[in-house]
Amino acid sequence: MSELLFDDAQLLAQLKGKVVVVTGGNSGIGRACVEYYASGGAKVVWGDLKNSFGDEGSDITFSRCDITNWAEQVRLFKTTIEKYGRVDSVVACAGIGEPYDIFTDEFDESGELREPKSAVIDIDLTGTIKTLKLALHYFKTQSPQGGDISMIGSLASYRGTPGLYTYCGSVSAIGDHACESLQSR
Repeated sequence: MSELLFDDAQLLAQLKGKVVVVTGGNSGIGRACVEYYASGGAKVVWGDLKNSFGDEGSDITFSRCDITNWAEQVRLFKTTIEKYGRVDSVVACAGIGEPYDIFTDEFDESGELREPKSAVIDIDLTGTIKTLKLALHYFKTQSPQGGDISMIGSLASYRGTPGLYTYCGSVSAIGDHACESLQSR
């Protein structure tokens, strides 16, 4: 089996004093990102629908954020700017899996076909695009300009998976196409 090794000390040293925004920081990979960046001395402002971790210290700040809501995302970034004066890195990690089969017919009480649910697209694609828009805006309005964006994806962006119709499409759009398009910005 292959092994990939990182020099954590060197990576962590590069994080000291950096200001990082993380979406989806309450669980999973997003939570691991919050903890990893903070362990390297970064100042982390993270958003999610809830905070299961309470007060985390002076260099970790929670800001409630539904990434489908533009005003809440703006607040997440403004909280970061007000507290630290800049944004050095953004980790777009908020997302959900496919909790339902979009092609299963559902009917309302009068027997009419219901509109398909779009939560996966709203969160995984549209919400992430909003995060990227805000990151690029703040990167170009600060001095010095610039910053880093990390978009957490899925192997499902490269390989279709039965039953994950909107999930595969959403993560594919972000993983393949948004990354390539953003390189010219």
